[in-house]
Amino acid sequence: MPGMAGDGIVSPPDDEPREIEVEMVKLSNENPVIGSEVQGEVQLRNSGKYPIHIPWSTDPKRIEKGQDPNSLRWEEANFQLVLKGSVGLENLSQPLFSSRISAGSELTIQPGEWVTAIVKFKLALEYAMPGRFIRKGKGELLVHWEQGATYRSIKNCAVTTGWFDYRNYYRQQNPTVTINVN
Repeated sequence: MPGMAGDGIVSPPDDEPREIEVEMVKLSNENPVIGSEVQGEVQLRNSGKYPIHIPWSTDPKRIEKGQDPNSLRWEEANFQLVLKGSVGLENLSQPLFSSRISAGSELTIQPGEWVTAIVKFKLALEYAMPGRFIRKGKGELLVHWEQGATYRSIKNCAVTTGWFDYRNYYRQQNPTVTINVN
């Protein structure tokens, strides 16, 4: 067999979802034109009772530090921007990476603490779909945290890969911000 690919989910150690709140707290333009680029400040708050660990490096090479290049494990995350009533918006920000072995690539957020990130996005659909478009007028923008764990192993010229989504790991509150789309 030349290799394998698999996927799954990451569950919290005690099967209790971790509580987070992800909110756009500032926008460079609250009246953007369709197709324009917008910058925003996002706050990710640990609103639960357990610490959480998130990727926090924009350098994908950090995941290789201290690991066997033939057996890599890392995590990836990003802030997904959504205009309610549409699908995701085009994200222009770098994804975040971490490896438990690479010091400084992972951030621990204690209960009640938060981090702030600058995100850039284009007021355009992430994926073009027939019948889907961005409507002009008032809209509700929200930010969603997405995280996953990946591994890649190479042995005897066979590559084995896996992707594990944090889909049910977090219970997210995603307050919206009103924008006026022109």
